[in-house]
Amino acid sequence: VPFFWRECHPYTALLLAGVTLSSYASDHQFTGLESYAHSIDRFLAPITLGFCLKSVYTLFGFRWMTTSLLPIACLVLSGMNSKRGNYSAFVLWHSLWHILGVG
Repeated sequence: VPFFWRECHPYTALLLAGVTLSSYASDHQFTGLESYAHSIDRFLAPITLGFCLKSVYTLFGFRWMTTSLLPIACLVLSGMNSKRGNYSAFVLWHSLWHILGVG
């Protein structure tokens, strides 16, 4: 967050801070429970991903932005396993998505 703020990408920084909080609430605090955190996280996550990709591209170029393909693949695999009801694979891929991040 501070990096994007310092590099004059305040919207990306604010979205990243917001999605960090919503993701923590959705994936940890309210796991298995009904909560608005899940809806907020599902709304903010794709918007934040787009802003992060744009910021990384603007700051570092296309080649560096392509390093985001691996975490995006983890996100896709987590979604596929969620729909299949394979909880342990979902947790693995979703955790890797968070660990690897964008850019």
